[in-house]
Amino acid sequence: WKGRAVIGGATGFMAGLTGAGGPVASIPWMVLVGYSPIHAVALSMPYQIATSFSGSMGNMMGGHVDWMLLPALCAVQVVGLLGGIAMAQRVSAPFLRKVIGALCIGLGAFLFLRQAGCF
Repeated sequence: WKGRAVIGGATGFMAGLTGAGGPVASIPWMVLVGYSPIHAVALSMPYQIATSFSGSMGNMMGGHVDWMLLPALCAVQVVGLLGGIAMAQRVSAPFLRKVIGALCIGLGAFLFLRQAGCF
């Protein structure tokens, strides 16, 4: 439990500090400590709902929500979510681990290069 508490606390702290969703950090950690990718994703969903709701409330109160864009963005994300769920159930755990790793590396490289002023 101690390891899980550390992962949860560190993930929550990083989500609050950076605004990046908790699953961005928690899924790779859970896979690293032995959870299957599909279980790591499933475990991160309730957390993502709670943090997204609380973050959204803060953004709404601050006037930072584009209400015209919101419905279309939500619709596209739901379609993507359903497609991702269907695909995750059909591919192997080792392949999902590689996809998660590539996503983390790609996102990290993108953020690093953007911060460095490359684009």
